[in-house]
Amino acid sequence: RSEQSDALAVDASCALAEGEWSEARYACDDALKLDPRNPLALLTRAKTVMANPGSDGANTETFRRALVDITDYLASTPNDENAFELYGQLHKRVFATEAEQRKLSAEEMAKREAETLATLTEDEPQFEVLKDSWGHAFKHRVPVGAPKGASNHCRPTPG
Repeated sequence: RSEQSDALAVDASCALAEGEWSEARYACDDALKLDPRNPLALLTRAKTVMANPGSDGANTETFRRALVDITDYLASTPNDENAFELYGQLHKRVFATEAEQRKLSAEEMAKREAETLATLTEDEPQFEVLKDSWGHAFKHRVPVGAPKGASNHCRPTPG
């Protein structure tokens, strides 16, 4: 290992202890550029995410990267109980942020569906509201003057 990488990892650890998350993160990044397997830098970078999750947008990818760091750390230091605890916390955060993103996606889909339905009126004969197999509404163009339900052949049949 590189002495410079070790020194940067120690600086990062000290910065984290002082609450300087950004400085700690940058020092870890620099240390890992010199030695991608530096255990202290891997551990400290993972800790910066949990210490200040909002610093990097607190998204799923941030927690996944930290999970990779702690996993790499544990490969070289398998008996660190605190690191296993951090691994568990990061794992939970990954699932929590993924669940939140799925919830937002479902809410966005419902909003779009409501907007689609709001643009339709009963006196708009060239369009008919259909639902796909997931239950999402969409507009379907039917020939002008065609009777309501003329596009039944497009609807999914119950299985």
